[in-house]
Amino acid sequence: ARAHANLASTYRQMERYPEANAEYKIAAETIKNDADLYSEWGFCLGKVNDWDKATARLEEARGMSRSAVDDTNVGWAYYNAAQADKAAKNDAESQAKLEKGKTSLETAVQKDPSLDAAYLNLGSTENSLGEHDKAIVSLNQAVKLHNDWTLALNQLGLAYRGTNNLAMALSQFDRVVTLDGN
Repeated sequence: ARAHANLASTYRQMERYPEANAEYKIAAETIKNDADLYSEWGFCLGKVNDWDKATARLEEARGMSRSAVDDTNVGWAYYNAAQADKAAKNDAESQAKLEKGKTSLETAVQKDPSLDAAYLNLGSTENSLGEHDKAIVSLNQAVKLHNDWTLALNQLGLAYRGTNNLAMALSQFDRVVTLDGN
């Protein structure tokens, strides 16, 4: 089982996610209490857009570890699962997942106020929930912790646009384009 887990981790590092997922599944038949294994597996499931399974694996990892990073990972998975549900026109399920993600991310920033990814994911979730004023606070904190982070700046622009502060939205989007022309 440990060899399968090591092979899975190697495939993950090579960005060969389907193969990694297959190896994690084999490893998990025997290895039951390894938060890192379930966390890595959840990440790989997310990379192949299997968000419900990704969320389940990350929830299992959080149950073993309860760190701010685990809470952030769970929030990230719920956010992405909600986006997939929204694209599939399953708005009620999307809303429920966004709320669960928000709760996990709020817990993460309480546990570790220096975790920039938690603030990014929280702000993105708040944007999706239409809570743009809250998103501005969270995303400004993400940018404070991780200067010129284009993902956070873009979400910040969306938050400002959501509050109809178009001048600030334009400023954020312009900054992102200046930093990354793609």
